Amino acid sequence: KQLDARIQTMDGRADRFVTSEKKDVIIDTYVKWRIEDFGRYYLATGGGNSLTAEALLERKVTDVLRSEIGAREIKQIVSGPRND
Repeated sequence: KQLDARIQTMDGRADRFVTSEKKDVIIDTYVKWRIEDFGRYYLATGGGNSLTAEALLERKVTDVLRSEIGAREIKQIVSGPRND
């Protein structure tokens, strides 16, 4: 199977997160990614399945966002400094 080494774009779905003040925010995500370690990618995705890769990536992004958003107030999320 041939694996694509180019930069890929995963368009995540909009999801609801809760701030530290218990306010709901809806965040739409996208991720730019590429395969860095072909062996690990192949094993983690069950043979290089890109749909599996995107599902794993989306789960990771959602978990991190849930944790980060949950630790912040709405003001920090909307007007705080950005790390690109």
